[in-house]
Amino acid sequence: DNVQKKHKTIMELKNVKIDTGIPARMFTERMMKRGL
Repeated sequence: DNVQKKHKTIMELKNVKIDTGIPARMFTERMMKRGL
């Protein structure tokens, strides 16, 4: 919650897949912004 602006963000994740074989080196800030 942002108590100064009385605002909050809710994120809902759907279709989450775990351990799909994506190499750990792909998980950088740059790659997350760009997309896999």
